[in-house]
Amino acid sequence: PPVAAAQPAADKSRLDDVPYVDGSFGFSLRIPAGSIVQREKKLIGPSDVEIVRFVQPELAWSLVVRLSKTDRPLNTDLMLEEITRGIEAQHKEAKPIRKEAARFAGREGVRYDASFVTENQEWLRQQAVLTKSSTEYYSLILVSPFEDQRPAAAVFDRIAASFEILRTEETQRE
Repeated sequence: PPVAAAQPAADKSRLDDVPYVDGSFGFSLRIPAGSIVQREKKLIGPSDVEIVRFVQPELAWSLVVRLSKTDRPLNTDLMLEEITRGIEAQHKEAKPIRKEAARFAGREGVRYDASFVTENQEWLRQQAVLTKSSTEYYSLILVSPFEDQRPAAAVFDRIAASFEILRTEETQRE
């Protein structure tokens, strides 16, 4: 029998006890327990950098942290507009579930959830956006099978609440 069959089912509600800390980009957050960390600084668009990805293959869950810059000062409407445009460009049939202003770690931001279908599988995409400055923001994006909506939403709320902006290595050298 396959080795995976002998392992207990992954607990969808558990987060690691110790936060993941990124000293170079200056943030910390708690991640789903047992996640595989794929740290890479990958340019996603002209002003978006994927910093790190946390993958749970047995659940088909993926959590991404991005840092983005914009030319104009951010506000709630602009953030929701940019997220909507990005998701619709990627998934024409995306259906918004939740679009609202939110606060994370005392900072302004937005929460945006949508469902989409790809390769005959329905997915849930949850995104929390936290302002870093007037023209920079972090995005936390959790993608999971849509059938996991309830446990994924509960875990994502806890992940977003755990996110903290720290001093970066660059600011500590100054």
